Amino acid sequence: MGAEVDDSQVNVEQGTSVGRCLQWSAALFSVAAAAIHFGAMGEHAGVSWSHGLFFAGAAWCELVLAAWILWRPTRNAAWFGIALNVVVLAVWVASRTVGIPIGGDGTPEVVGFADTLASLLAVATVIACVALLAPSVAGARVGRGLGIAGVVVIGIVSTALATAAFTPSFAAADGHDHAGSGSAAAGHGHGGGGASDDRGFAALANGEQHDHAFTLPLTARERIELGRQLALARETALRYPTVADAEAAGLRRAGPFSPGLGAHYINFANASGPPNGVMDDEWIGRPLAWMYDGTKPTSRIAGLFYGSSVENPEGFAGPNDVWHAHRNACIVQTPTGIDAPLGADQPVTERQCDAVGGMLIRQTQQLLHVWVVPGYESPEGVYAHLSSAITCDDGTYRVIEDITKVGKRTSICVSGTE
Repeated sequence: MGAEVDDSQVNVEQGTSVGRCLQWSAALFSVAAAAIHFGAMGEHAGVSWSHGLFFAGAAWCELVLAAWILWRPTRNAAWFGIALNVVVLAVWVASRTVGIPIGGDGTPEVVGFADTLASLLAVATVIACVALLAPSVAGARVGRGLGIAGVVVIGIVSTALATAAFTPSFAAADGHDHAGSGSAAAGHGHGGGGASDDRGFAALANGEQHDHAFTLPLTARERIELGRQLALARETALRYPTVADAEAAGLRRAGPFSPGLGAHYINFANASGPPNGVMDDEWIGRPLAWMYDGTKPTSRIAGLFYGSSVENPEGFAGPNDVWHAHRNACIVQTPTGIDAPLGADQPVTERQCDAVGGMLIRQTQQLLHVWVVPGYESPEGVYAHLSSAITCDDGTYRVIEDITKVGKRTSICVSGTE
């Protein structure tokens, strides 16, 4: 009779260490975070070279960590992972709370979707590296199948997080700022149509477009209902065909005229939008604003502007109405309501807002443009944030570069003398 075999010893020999699973987990988390930082690098380089350099440096260091911790796993590799991610998290928290003046004006940024995912991956990496430094944890054994399954799951989750960070259908909830900054962000710029030529629409739409790159499919029932809703919206728009009609009805302009957006004449009684976020017939007839192709009494109606205080409103029938929110908008209280003297689409700083006696709003309610007026149908889509059908008087989309110079102007278009 042969020697008896210890089953527990066989299981240990056929298993794998928790430490090896943690190494793979830390590497996968780190690679996913690097993908997000690489994706946001160009946008932040547009803010300043120091912003771009930080994102590039963080991404490359995360890739170095992944390689180091897999092929030369040492305590120094784990400590490097902890230190790297603590620094990244500290910078993220500071930029969202007190602001970082290096390469900018120090205004705190709004917490966004992509940066939140990157921060969660950083936290996960720190936890994995701390566990690696604990011999009782790293030296424990698990079944090989269980270990492989765990690493595969972590790989799938990491990939999904990195992908979701720049997927419009997930990131749309962040409005303008899909990457968490107050400027251009991932998921923007899907529109532009054929107007992205030297007349300036491409530059105007950079970071300001929220429509889908393609139209998502509708069911037959949704298509019929949407057609009915848009017909009702068109009737609503034509209720006030000119600026003179809007002002006679008590609507007041908020902000200057902007190419791609028009001039917004607000009905403040409709500011909250439908209480349940569903755009029923009553609320289709009660937009927040009517949008015009100018500010003269004879300027024509071009579209409608809806608002909702409900997060992720259901809106119109079908999946294609992507709502958005503005970040760091400046408003001023006037005898007739609220004005946005610097416009709402481009984020401004507290200093710029203070200069016009305004109050800085970190985030507006959910908003939606609907281009349904005959002759002003947007080539970029019925729900496009910017419409190339709305131009300056000279047929371009060129706007003044320094928003603080708007002053009492009724338009941000560049005049012939500028």
